[in-house]
Amino acid sequence: MVAPWGVPASGRAGVPVSAGTANPAELLRRSGRGDETAFAELYDATARSLYGLVLSVARDVALAEELTQEVYLHVWRHSARFDPDRGSALGWIMKIAHRAAVERVRD
Repeated sequence: MVAPWGVPASGRAGVPVSAGTANPAELLRRSGRGDETAFAELYDATARSLYGLVLSVARDVALAEELTQEVYLHVWRHSARFDPDRGSALGWIMKIAHRAAVERVRD
C-alpha cells in the first residue's frame, strides 16, 4: 500500500477506479474475511477522500499521511465489525478517520 496521492494499492498507476468496482460495503465485508484484493479496491476507492478529511483536521501533511496509514490499518483489522444496518461503509471509515485525527490533534 502507498500514499493516497501516489500509486493505488493495486499498482494501477494513473488508472481511475472503474464504475464496476464493488461498493464499499461489499469490499468491507470481503476485507473482513481477509480478502486483500477487496481491501486494495476499498483503499483505491476511498483514499483520496479519507486523506483529505484527515489533512483538513490535522493541517500537517506528515501527520495526515501517518494518520491515514493508521486508519487503514484499523479498518483492515476491524472491517468485520462494520454493520451496514447502522450506516454507510464510507461513513464508517470516515468516522474512524475523523475521530483519529481529532484525537491526535488534541494530544
